[in-house]
Amino acid sequence: MSRMENLWRALDTAGGCLDHLRSGCVWLLLNLVWIVMLGGAYYYGHTSWALSRGGVSVEGTVIAMKESPATQDSGITYYPVIKYEVGGQTYTFESSNSSDPPAYHVGERVRLRYDPADPQRARIDSWYELWLMPVLLGGSALIVAVVVNALALVSVARSFKASKS
Repeated sequence: MSRMENLWRALDTAGGCLDHLRSGCVWLLLNLVWIVMLGGAYYYGHTSWALSRGGVSVEGTVIAMKESPATQDSGITYYPVIKYEVGGQTYTFESSNSSDPPAYHVGERVRLRYDPADPQRARIDSWYELWLMPVLLGGSALIVAVVVNALALVSVARSFKASKS
């Protein structure tokens, strides 16, 4: 075997190793993505659960509808600013969820849940406000985890089968 043939064989082997390394890095990165998504789902879900279980309900009033700037994907949306009172002190809450058309109007009465240890921590008492984010993040994380790892298993099985023949 000539030196040139040895060089090509070595490069081919190294290329195969680099392909496996690249595939492994992509697999690891995509697994980190769903783990982070699952962490976000846990955080939002735990916060919602804590407010549902130990939060105190209070009625507030929408005092403004603020514009959320347009993005490439969507136009201008609106989120409510809600004033509520706890123990004689007035608090203001700005929802993190916006919509177009606006989901609320100024003067509308809205039920909130707040943390009795920290009345500034509040959310609108609705399924959408409390549970949509954890359900979307958790469901998406589950789908990404299943797809990424199923594809990785198929790839490993093919490589194993190819190496046997």
